[in-house]
Amino acid sequence: AFASLTALDCKSNPLTSLDVSNNTALTSLLCINNQLTALDVTSNTALTSLHCWGNQLTSLDVSSNTGLTNLGCHENQLTSLDVSANTALINLNCNDNELTELDVSSNTVLTNLSCNSNQLTSLDVSANTALTALEIDSNQLTILDVSANTALTALWCPNNNLTSLDVSANTGLTSLQCQNNQSIHLNMKNGVTDQLTEFNATDNSFDCIEVNAEDVDYATENWTYANGNIDEGVGFSVVCVPEGYTYVQDNNFEQALIDLGYDDGLNDFVLTENIGSVTSLDVENKSISDLTGIDAFTAITYLNCRYNQLTTLDLSSNTALTALHCNNNELTSLDVSNNTGLTELGCGNNQLTSLDVSSNTALT
Repeated sequence: AFASLTALDCKSNPLTSLDVSNNTALTSLLCINNQLTALDVTSNTALTSLHCWGNQLTSLDVSSNTGLTNLGCHENQLTSLDVSANTALINLNCNDNELTELDVSSNTVLTNLSCNSNQLTSLDVSANTALTALEIDSNQLTILDVSANTALTALWCPNNNLTSLDVSANTGLTSLQCQNNQSIHLNMKNGVTDQLTEFNATDNSFDCIEVNAEDVDYATENWTYANGNIDEGVGFSVVCVPEGYTYVQDNNFEQALIDLGYDDGLNDFVLTENIGSVTSLDVENKSISDLTGIDAFTAITYLNCRYNQLTTLDLSSNTALTALHCNNNELTSLDVSNNTGLTELGCGNNQLTSLDVSSNTALT
């Protein structure tokens, strides 16, 4: 019966079951706020809109519904959700379920993603470059990378375990909610000022938020504790280094430190205690252009940074150095006057016009 039915609205009833297997022409199904424990839509391959939220569903198979553009399955009891076949999805709301993972890498035209109040420990949105709104409130995220999501206007990620957040690439933001995390660092160098009409970064662990130099005054005056934007005592600066951390400007340098086990996330900072006792560092051929942060390697005796793109190299704090190999870079000067223990120095194939080794009497 009703085989030609294209839209079905049966919301807010006490339905405990719903059979739509014969309604193969359905494009829209609205069965919210019922008491459904199961829903079979495998025969409804024409569906473009499915709203089944507010039920008691423990599973939902939408693999046959490849034309779906809108899926609302929030307020159920889903423990998993596979949307890999739903490449046309524009809006996905799966709030208030029991999801521990969510793969949206196939949903490249997604513009609105809401997955609040689940049990997600990670979420990769690097493929979702069309996203304008991302809500991931009340999960268990420790890292969230939104550098690829340059179309974002709203980012809500409060009540997670984020240790840092970088929204410097998100120049269209009008709403940012990142309160109640464990963040030690927030990078807001995106040029956004008065267009940000909602901003809450309270209940975090930082005492400084990074903004562009020209935006420090605006941020200080408008984003305040009194307005509920920040915690008391939080300020704004071009560079904010959390206590106990070392600033690492170059992502390739930090990635090299991650690969060596000294760091655990690409966020411009490394725990100083992780590198202070390192005696040997080999970062040869890592496409590094800046070694800012090398000063914290105070115990280092051996440094190999050959075959990179360094134009400057400040080793004035690395007084324990005995071997330095910085060949094949783009150095125009090199000061090793503080490195009096050097016994090996390789600095060929740079752009040096002079080199003073008068203090380096141990060179052999």
